[in-house]
Amino acid sequence: MTMVTHLFPVGMVGLVLAVLTAALVSTVGSALNALSTVFTMDIYVKKIRPQGQAKRDYQDGTSGYSSRCTDLCHNNHSNR
Repeated sequence: MTMVTHLFPVGMVGLVLAVLTAALVSTVGSALNALSTVFTMDIYVKKIRPQGQAKRDYQDGTSGYSSRCTDLCHNNHSNR
C-alpha cells in the first residue's frame, strides 16, 4: 500500500482502494455462499433432514443463509 500512496495521484489511490474493497467484498460473499452450500448439502441433508426433498432442502438452506447474514448485518449496525 505504501507504493500506491507514494507513486499514484490522489484520484488513482481512491480507485485502487475501491477496487481492493470490491475484491474483498466479492471474496467474502463467495465464501459465505460456499459455506451455505456446504451446510445445506453436508449437514442439513445428511443429518437434520435425510428424507427431505431436493427443492425444499435448497430453499431451507438459502433462506437460512440469508436470514443469518441479515441478522449479522443488523447486529453490527445496531451497536453504533
